[in-house]
Amino acid sequence: MLAALEMPANFVPTTNAVLGEMQRRGISRDAILAELRRMGTEIPQASIELLQWAMAAGHDVRILSDCNSVFISQMLAGGGVSACVMEVITNGASFQRVAGVQVKPDPYLPASLPSQNMPCSQPPTVRTMSLTAAATGGTAGGR
Repeated sequence: MLAALEMPANFVPTTNAVLGEMQRRGISRDAILAELRRMGTEIPQASIELLQWAMAAGHDVRILSDCNSVFISQMLAGGGVSACVMEVITNGASFQRVAGVQVKPDPYLPASLPSQNMPCSQPPTVRTMSLTAAATGGTAGGR
């Protein structure tokens, strides 16, 4: 499926298709969250130390990503560094009863951008998330 994508690409539809297929095959919400947290344990030690140093030094750490709020929050939790990150600017995501995890592209981005799921061209106030809500599997969205 990914071999057919040309760069730059909008990965939101592909991500949603893969997540939908996972749900169809019976992979539970809890299994997805557990695997994302396990993946967080593989964050390189140097990255963890950098985040911990930045927090201890009083720096505000913000992550800007074209991934999504559920994936990022769970991996930060698995790496034990959620508290080090003040804000994540990314695509919102939440668990839906019927559709499993759904990633929502940022609606404020102009359609002319080559990668419509990139929140980077917007001010930070457009797309932020609550790490607490996302870490508990809740929904995350704009301010």
